[in-house]
Amino acid sequence: MASKASKPPADPSILRHYLLDRYTALKTQHRSLGRRALLLIAADEFWALDARAWAGVSPNPLEAQSLPWTGDSDELDADEDASPGIVVRTDYGAGSDEAWATFCAALRDAEREFLADQADGPTPTTTPDGDAAMAEQDDDDGSDEEEGDGGELALFAPVSDPRFEGISNLRALRFFFDVDARVAPAPHPNPHRLTALRGLQETYDAQGRTLWVFDARSREDGCARLVSEAGDVATGDSWRARVTHMAELQAGLAARALRIDFGGFDRWDYAERQRNMEEADAGHTAMLPIGG
Repeated sequence: MASKASKPPADPSILRHYLLDRYTALKTQHRSLGRRALLLIAADEFWALDARAWAGVSPNPLEAQSLPWTGDSDELDADEDASPGIVVRTDYGAGSDEAWATFCAALRDAEREFLADQADGPTPTTTPDGDAAMAEQDDDDGSDEEEGDGGELALFAPVSDPRFEGISNLRALRFFFDVDARVAPAPHPNPHRLTALRGLQETYDAQGRTLWVFDARSREDGCARLVSEAGDVATGDSWRARVTHMAELQAGLAARALRIDFGGFDRWDYAERQRNMEEADAGHTAMLPIGG
């Protein structure tokens, strides 16, 4: 029978305790790196520890004011009044400027229509099994905006930067949110930090915001990847949502009136999940955010 030391309690606070122990030293060692990169380096070390080392990390609760990184800024920190949705452009190939502008214009038009409907209509709904209730409709992708900056968008903040070209869901999460952990929602047959490892799952502190990814496929299908910062199966999972549905989905997610769980079935994009896991396994040197 395994000893108690080999089975530490599934308490996510042990990650924060480890980050607390390592952050100041790493900040001195890597002076050019921002807060998120330093936390990722420490998190990489944490997930590489064996079970006995985990058992030696204190599980006691921490006060937020005692965390040394809370006062440190990061390049992509958001303002308090930032839009709840972040739409990250990752396609910069030939013709992508026009496609991005068209997508942003369609998103703006869909958002305006949704917000106008809210004056007399209900908030976003879910089906009994928790799936998003989305009716089929045609996209209106006319645009007068050449720069594709989203114009008067209220629910979304479009982000266009060539440094994001081709990035995975996981790397996008690491650009915009701080690493964290939670009790894993369920055991997983193949233990991994993004699914379940010794009862814990790596997550990202989105602080109520939602990450969307515009990629090369978006030109063809008019969709963006909706990325989960704490997945029911794996963190960084995504599925594709049409631009015409994004405003309704975003409003529901921001109000916590909507949950995407596919009725308990695993319908997330498996290829994106595998990509996330491979990049996580490659270590922080392959995944450092801006400044790394």
